[in-house]
Amino acid sequence: MNSTKAIIMIINSRFSHTILKALPVRTALLLLFTILATGCGGSVGTEHEAELPVTPAPDGNDGSNDDNDSDYDGPDYGFHDGSGTYTQNPRPQPLPVIDSDFYTEPVSFNVTRNLVTDYQVNNTDMGDDTAVLQQALDQISAEFNGGKLVIPAGDYYLRSLHLRSNVHLEIDEGATFYMAAGGGYNVWMFEMGNGSQGKA
Repeated sequence: MNSTKAIIMIINSRFSHTILKALPVRTALLLLFTILATGCGGSVGTEHEAELPVTPAPDGNDGSNDDNDSDYDGPDYGFHDGSGTYTQNPRPQPLPVIDSDFYTEPVSFNVTRNLVTDYQVNNTDMGDDTAVLQQALDQISAEFNGGKLVIPAGDYYLRSLHLRSNVHLEIDEGATFYMAAGGGYNVWMFEMGNGSQGKA
């Protein structure tokens, strides 16, 4: 007997009619849909509903995390090995990161300048130091083709300082940078290659 006939039999029975009348409409409907969906629990009277056959998923994919599924045609996004680095199958280890591939610290400089002794920046007041520091960066980059600028411990107030190429900044421990007062919108303390400035 199919589920529809079973539902009709239940609705026509005096017992279910009494129950359905006593239940709120929403609950009664949910009960009927549940009975319809489950096929009356598998039996009505002496007739049993036939069990639906279980069809396995194609290609043996049963929903488990099977890494050996060779039938997958999509892109290989690699796997995460827990080291914080995404690696690409089948490489067993992440590629090593060598600092010198990105930066090699110079062993000598064309010139070395001190922001306080050579450019007379006062690092004990709250004055704006941007102009003097910009002059130092520009001079070391342009006139000396690069070099090192030492910034001693102290307080420095800056606004829109444009960093320059080939200037190695050596900032002593205890040097503190503050945003200098001024107007404008979306102003940075440090800039590089911004707007009309072009490349650093």
